Formats: sequence, structure tokens, C-alpha cells
Amino acid sequence: MDPLYSLIPSGMFGHTDVFKTRYSRNIAAAQALLTQAGFSTTNKLRFTLWYTPVRYGSTEADVATLVKQALEQTGMVSVTLQSQEWLVYRQSFRLGQFSVFLLGWFPDYLDPDDYTYPFLHYASGGSASFGSWYQNDSVDTLINLQATQPIASTQRAQTLSQIQDALANDVPYLPLWQTSQQVVYKPSISGVILDQSQFFRYFTLRVS
Repeated sequence: MDPLYSLIPSGMFGHTDVFKTRYSRNIAAAQALLTQAGFSTTNKLRFTLWYTPVRYGSTEADVATLVKQALEQTGMVSVTLQSQEWLVYRQSFRLGQFSVFLLGWFPDYLDPDDYTYPFLHYASGGSASFGSWYQNDSVDTLINLQATQPIASTQRAQTLSQIQDALANDVPYLPLWQTSQQVVYKPSISGVILDQSQFFRYFTLRVS
């Protein structure tokens, strides 16, 4: 896995490390914010973190445990872990039954639009389908605009940057990581290509 600091994957056109540049890991600052909200080590912020155990692989319970541990390092947060199988889980988050929950994403097509429109576009029902109900009319306008701009143009990159800035401002989602592609091969093999297309090119392989 590689850390991810935006909904748009690292290495894809338009990506910016917006969460990395905007925020840093600062437990003392988190404790100060929790104190301002009325919480303390004796009056902790308590909530349930939900996950689904199979949909994203067998490690999802471990992921939930690590997120719980990270949040509880403040000493002022108490997280309870609960899980549901995917078919029920999907219904539950769309009905707003979870306050905090884990989701993954398998792209439908390899373009930054597929990492912004489904999550952030309110008018289409996209954000509701992910259980966030995020609504920012300006973001809807920007998402519509980037879809009409030349695919790899400077103008589109600027629009995507504005969308990601809004994501970091409003934080309807908190990106955690993206999977990294790996392949094991012998020194006699050449022509191995790994890129954002996620398409493994067998036809480029050569044996010497």
C-alpha cells in the first residue's frame, strides 16, 4: 500500500497531495480541538467504526483495528469496531446508519472523473450513494466543468486542483491509501510494464 492524500490516485493526471500539504499528524493539535469540543481523557468522544469483512479482502478487520489505534492515541477518543456483510453494509451506509465507516473503490474507468464525480457530485445522487450526502454546489459546477475540458489540459488540471482543495476543506471523506502494483519475475524476463492503466501487458514480455 502507498499513502493517499486525495481521492484522485497518486500518479494519475490532476492528482495533488492536498491532505498532506494541508494537514500534518499532530496529536497535540487534535487533543486541543477535542478539548474545545468538550471532550477529555475522562469524557471521551465515543463512536463506532464500521467495516465489511470480505468485500475488500481478508485484511479489512486489521485495517479497522489500525484506524482505531491511531484515533485512540489522543487518549480522548474511544472507538468500538463493528462489521456487517457487504449486502447489508451497503444498505446501512446508504440509509445513514453509520457515523464512521470504511469504504474502498474499484475504478470503472481510469480517469480522475471516476474518482471525483461518484463521491462528490450531489445533484446526480453520487454522494448520497456513498452515504456522505456531501453537498457543495460549487464543487458540482467544477466537476461538470472538468468533464468538458481537454483530458490532459492545464485548464482541467486547475479545475481538478480546485475540486481537491474543496475536498480538503470540507473533508466528507478521508483518503487513507491506494494499492501498489507489484510483480515478481526472473532476471531473464524483460518487458514488464506497470502503470496507472492497471493493464498487465503480457504481449511485451520477453525471455532472454
